[in-house]
Amino acid sequence: MKGFFLLLMLIFASLTTFSQNELADDSLKSKKVKPNYLTLGAGFHASKFRDIATSPLFYEGLGTVFSLSALTSDDRVESEFAFQNLNGIHGVVVGNESAISTFNQSILSYSYLLSFRKISNEKWNFKAGAMLNALLNVRQNESLFNNSFGLESVNTLFVSAQAKRDISRSKLVVKKWLFLKIKLKPKERDISFRFNVGVVNNNLRNGYAYLNQSWIISDDSQVLDGYKYSFFSGTRLTTEWNYTRHLTNGNAIRFAFNTDVYSTGNQLDKFEAAHYTMKFILLFRTK
Repeated sequence: MKGFFLLLMLIFASLTTFSQNELADDSLKSKKVKPNYLTLGAGFHASKFRDIATSPLFYEGLGTVFSLSALTSDDRVESEFAFQNLNGIHGVVVGNESAISTFNQSILSYSYLLSFRKISNEKWNFKAGAMLNALLNVRQNESLFNNSFGLESVNTLFVSAQAKRDISRSKLVVKKWLFLKIKLKPKERDISFRFNVGVVNNNLRNGYAYLNQSWIISDDSQVLDGYKYSFFSGTRLTTEWNYTRHLTNGNAIRFAFNTDVYSTGNQLDKFEAAHYTMKFILLFRTK
């Protein structure tokens, strides 16, 4: 365990040193201000989950997603502090029986990426870094009676890698199709793919099978009665696909497709989930 923490400290120390050297070198070459954005996103998600503490069945459903973030991004550094809320109705059907569960998820995250200048060029930009992510699920399933309320918190430290490709059109292009003349104006745009792997996964979960005894033995009920925090438990993996179109006024629009797959890692009371989201995002430049 001590060796693991020592390894993490060495990784972050090397990233910090590398970041300071890179930024110091860049500051001598350019004094451009890093563009800052306020982003607003909305869209839809498809999700599935199961809580083995109460049932081996997967609940599936659709819902909406909303996001808000403060983003700083250029060719050298990208940092983002973000909030996302996801909610929906999930269900399962077995024979003639069915069950419905409401689902609400809130996420707070902070990420930092630094460019690898030696392998990046005008068209390709490669970055690596880390992300801290805190997830909270709140569920309600009346068909489970005393076990109807479910809550779990999953906190993850990710190692991240991102590849971005500039697909801008720098010149006016004129094409003919039959008798039509089509003019394609210059556009600044890019596509990117980000891969996040959880290296430290912690979670707060209730015990198996979870009956909140405080509701029975006392009028003063405790919502987190019987819950326990598990360190270094579970797995998590997320991906992000982005298409960004930069506008002439400094703002931008983005289409994003994200995946988030995770498991708490406990055997008798394991919680597993997969979320697939599609969002339309507005980026308002603030600096």
